[in-house]
This record gives sequence, C-alpha cells and structure tokens, in this order.
Amino acid sequence: MRRLPLLSAAKLLAATFAAGGLVACAMAASDGFSFGDGTPPGGKGDAEPTGAGTSPVGGDVDGVIVVHASRNLPAFRVCFGNKPKLNPLPDSKLMPQSNVVGVEVGGAVHVGALHDRADDVADGGGPKVDSGPALDAAVADSGTVKPDASASSSQLYVFREESLRFRSQLCGDLLKDAALKPGTDYWALDFTAPGLFTSRGVYLLAVEGCVAGSDPSLNADNCGQPFTAGQQNLRARVVSLSAPQNQVGAFYAQTLVLSDPVRAAVRKGQIAGMYFGDLSSDAMERFDGQNKVALDAVQPASPQKFAFPAKQESYDKFGFRGVVGTAKVEQSMARTQELTSPQILPNDFYRLPSNFVVLVLGDPAASAKDPALGLHFLAIPVRDPDSLVADAGGD
Repeated sequence: MRRLPLLSAAKLLAATFAAGGLVACAMAASDGFSFGDGTPPGGKGDAEPTGAGTSPVGGDVDGVIVVHASRNLPAFRVCFGNKPKLNPLPDSKLMPQSNVVGVEVGGAVHVGALHDRADDVADGGGPKVDSGPALDAAVADSGTVKPDASASSSQLYVFREESLRFRSQLCGDLLKDAALKPGTDYWALDFTAPGLFTSRGVYLLAVEGCVAGSDPSLNADNCGQPFTAGQQNLRARVVSLSAPQNQVGAFYAQTLVLSDPVRAAVRKGQIAGMYFGDLSSDAMERFDGQNKVALDAVQPASPQKFAFPAKQESYDKFGFRGVVGTAKVEQSMARTQELTSPQILPNDFYRLPSNFVVLVLGDPAASAKDPALGLHFLAIPVRDPDSLVADAGGD
C-alpha cells in the first residue's frame, strides 16, 4: 500500500503554532495483575503529584480512540448496536501506514465523539439515548437477518476493512446485506460502555483476542483468556481517559498494556516494565511511580512528567524501552511518532497541547520484521491531532 501523504507545509506550520505543553491521561478498571522490577517508590521515575494542577475533561478533550490489539484480526472498522444510522468507524481517517480508511493491525485511530453524532441529537439539542432501531437482534444464531430489531447497545460489530472498501452503506444497512457473512466479513462482540454514547469525555475502545483460525500458534497466551482452539475469542475493552492541566514545555505520559502475550508472561511470573529516556543509558525512568503497572489499567494513576533535551537529535536518541522477561524492545521517539501519526513531524507531534497514553501492543516473541505483530509502542495524544491542526488553521 502507498504511504499516507505528509501534511502540507502550511498545516505543519499551523500545528506548530498550536503547540503547547503536554499532559497525560489517567484511569480505568484493573483486574489486579501488575508488573514491576522491585524498585522502591520515590525514584526519579515517580509521577509528580497533580492536585491543583489538574482539571476535568473539557470541551476540547472529547472523543473516542479505536485500537487494534488483536493478533490475527485483519484491519477493521466498527459499528455499534444502537447506532444504525452511522457510517462504520472510522469513516474518514486513513490508516497511518496506508491510504485506506480503517484501523490497521497494531494501530489506533481517533474517530471523534459518539455522544453528539448528528443522528443522535434531539430537536432541542440534547443527546438521545439508544435512538433508532438497533442492530443487536438483527442477526439470528443462524446468521439470517431479522427485519425488526429491538433497541439495544450490547453489541459491537467489527467489520473487515477490505469487505467495506467499495461500499458506502450505513451500519444498519450493512448488517442487512446478505453478501456480508458473520465470521468472515464481520464479527459481533458483547459490548457495554456506560457513558460512551451519553457523556462527554475521552474513551479508548480496544478490540483484543483472536478470530477463529487453524494456525497452531494461536493459544491462550497470545489470544487471551478464555481460549478454545478453532473458536474466536474477540472482545472489546473500553477505558475512560481523563486529562490533567497542560504545562508548557513538559511531556506528561502514562502507559496502557493491550498485549495478551505480555499479560500472559507476567502472570507466569516474568518481570516486566516500561521506561522512557536516553536509549543509550541504563538509567531510564520507569512509567510507574507506584512501583507497578497494572495490566488492565492506565498507569500511573497520576500523570508522570518526563524530560528530554529540546534538540532535534533527541527524537532519535530518546525513546521507550519495554522489558518482558529476557526480551527487551527499544523504540525511539521518532519511530514511535512514525508508527502513531506519520503525517506530523516529531517536533510538532511531541509538542501538541495534549496528554499522551503510550500503548503497549504486540508479542515480544514475534519477528521484529513485522512491527504490527511484534512488541511495539504507540504514543496516542488524547486530543485528536487532526482537530488541533484544523483549529489552528482556522484561527
């Protein structure tokens, strides 16, 4: 596939003018699993207290980030059971490493807020709850379509991007299309996300697990639990993100593990951790000021401040290090930006007025030649970079 074209110089200049301090995101439920290296709290990697320096998510921090965290699911777009009048999402964002719309393997895309989509706005301007006919009951066990579905929001439909490439149907029409087959063209996942459709805020929606396949390498370690050979175990995880106050000249970041192989390794007793700093040094800062990173929650609970020299060469010299048992993966800031948002230059990307969440994706045992499947990191700005560039261009 062709590489996504770079932004024009005007847009890059606008993004630079929009730049400010960077802040970090917080929060989500944890299942109690964690990983750490035994370093006592209080080291230089600890998070700085935020207290009065924080503010609730505001109007400029609002949206949904969709993440591909599955080992063998192809690139996809999603539909929601109570949103039949929406286009499958993303509906316009190109995959970072290609020229088609969707969420690529090991990638993430901002798709905008769902609580204020045009088809869900009441005449008085307020949001409706579960408006319109739902899709959940539209597909019977046999895969046939029921003409009259009852309203519900308990299903997420994950469509193969390639199956939608030459279609322009809304979500409701896609599920009535007999040419699209469940288990081949799309998968229905149980899904609950209080507030996603009714409340302001930033939400991360990750699709994890595996589709059914004959690959003998698929197992509970790389597909997650529960796992049965020959059956799909795809699942949707929703994490709520919040943003502290910006601070000019600072880089605030947190981390979130979305890798089933990393979780499995830790559950088996392997030591793991995430670090940031000079990649040539052993004295890098940990991401977990509380001495552990929960496997199913954004950590640390308070935003962590990192520093790096304000020089162009810093983006190649500084970066992220992930350690899982004896495996170690290092990724420069420049490479992380390229994987996350290649249309923005590193100097502009890391100066966006946004908090970041660094996602841990992939398998430490996978070939390093396949960055989508191998252990890799994405630095996701909670504020959509495209909206920041658009806002700056309109001033």
